[in-house]
Amino acid sequence: MAKLVLTLEGDFLAEFPLGQQRLTIGRRSNCDIRLENLAVSGEHAAVVAVDDAFYIEDNQSTNGTMVNGQAITRHQLQDGDMIGLGRHQIEYREEDIAADRGFEKTVLVMPLINDMMARAAGSRVADAAGNSQPDVAANSPVPVAGGLAKVKVLSGTSNGRELVLTKTLTTLGRSGVQVAVITRRPHGYFLAHVEGEGRPVLNGHAVGLQAQVLANGDVIELAGVKMLFSLE
Repeated sequence: MAKLVLTLEGDFLAEFPLGQQRLTIGRRSNCDIRLENLAVSGEHAAVVAVDDAFYIEDNQSTNGTMVNGQAITRHQLQDGDMIGLGRHQIEYREEDIAADRGFEKTVLVMPLINDMMARAAGSRVADAAGNSQPDVAANSPVPVAGGLAKVKVLSGTSNGRELVLTKTLTTLGRSGVQVAVITRRPHGYFLAHVEGEGRPVLNGHAVGLQAQVLANGDVIELAGVKMLFSLE
């Protein structure tokens, strides 16, 4: 089932399964997703189901609705799209697509679908099972807070694989088991728990309710897989 994941300046707040025909977003108390932010209109936008697709529609809001940094009036959502409303961001996710993506179905990496399609024509690497995967290193790196960030898998069948963190929000884990996000902010990278009974482990300690800042050499353990965070 598709869902929306709500964050505020990179911190996870809530998720909303899209199991209804219309889901409203705004500042009013009767909205399905209520955002208490003066930059958000009373009934700012809505996500509507049309056939087998979902669309985000701006409701003539004062400050507009952004998708992947572009102002829209109506936009068909694709897996990984980021909806911007004031200081809040809402990521659209399609679980069926996410379940087949990533290092090995154990570590999910959910970049924007458009970027994946663009990279499909480029170089490809084979995973341990012999399946062709997009080469994550082909992304254009985005340095921030002093350097370029990467995650390297230290265990499992994808041991040695690296991911360059080019997105504002990168989701890691296995849906339904354990999921975390790494968010890129102007002052650094942060790790936060999203779902699952167990919390991600950072340098041997479980991550709490607050997002944890990441430093070069930190070891993350998630869904039974260890990863090394590096900042060049």
